[in-house]
Amino acid sequence: MTEYIGARNSKGTVVWIVESGIRRKLPRRFAGSKVYMHSCEFEWGYAGSGPSQLAFSLCFNALDGDLERAARIYMDFKFRHVAGFDHAGWKMTKDEVVAAIKDLEAERERKIATA
Repeated sequence: MTEYIGARNSKGTVVWIVESGIRRKLPRRFAGSKVYMHSCEFEWGYAGSGPSQLAFSLCFNALDGDLERAARIYMDFKFRHVAGFDHAGWKMTKDEVVAAIKDLEAERERKIATA
């Protein structure tokens, strides 16, 4: 199981990916995705540039680098999830992120079908 954990410390925020007991930082930049660089820092609990960066990075990572899909959905993910994360810290599994993305994509498809 893969988990994403966001925490605050004296230096700011950090987001970890934990897989099989091994912890590493969630990257903020990805090859080929410079256009999605909103902020140099991750943030959450509101809807700004730091939360946009976190939303894109979570979606991109959880979707195993599917840039096109992450780019389509990350702003919806920010407003629905990242903006509501507890200021002190949060945790989501990769499965939860992917399920949330699928729900947002289905909701988007329903809106298009009824338009």
